[in-house]
Amino acid sequence: MLEELPPSQSGNWVVKTPRLLHFDPVANNQIQELVPAALSLKNYAFKHYAAPTPVGLEQQCIALGQALGRWLKTFHAWANHPDRPKVRELVSQNKQLQHVKHMINYSALLGVVTRFPSILGPSKDILEEIRDNTAKEVADDGPLSVIHGDFWTGK
Repeated sequence: MLEELPPSQSGNWVVKTPRLLHFDPVANNQIQELVPAALSLKNYAFKHYAAPTPVGLEQQCIALGQALGRWLKTFHAWANHPDRPKVRELVSQNKQLQHVKHMINYSALLGVVTRFPSILGPSKDILEEIRDNTAKEVADDGPLSVIHGDFWTGK
């Protein structure tokens, strides 16, 4: 299915969907094409861009961000298109991952408030409200949309 997504390009950057070689619906696992010497976005940035980013590389960084953003926009539009209910149905079955992502993105954030109370303390109430509202959204499959969550660079 994902092979329908066209590559996105900005400057010299091309972002494309890896080719799916096998899908095991019982284990919910995929085997995708091997991309030799591939790096995660984080490792690529650490390898090629010193902080602060030199002025001469700013356009290259902007082009990379634009190519990634265009691909993500295309992915979201494709996955949530009314003609693809099976994509949303398949994704909605993975409740375990939805709860893990919610815990990482929203519940664990409140732990950061206790580590940095002078900075985040005033936002605690709104962060709790966001956590509670997003938990309700995860519980109700109806209005959920498919998103791509793998561009996080971690710590």
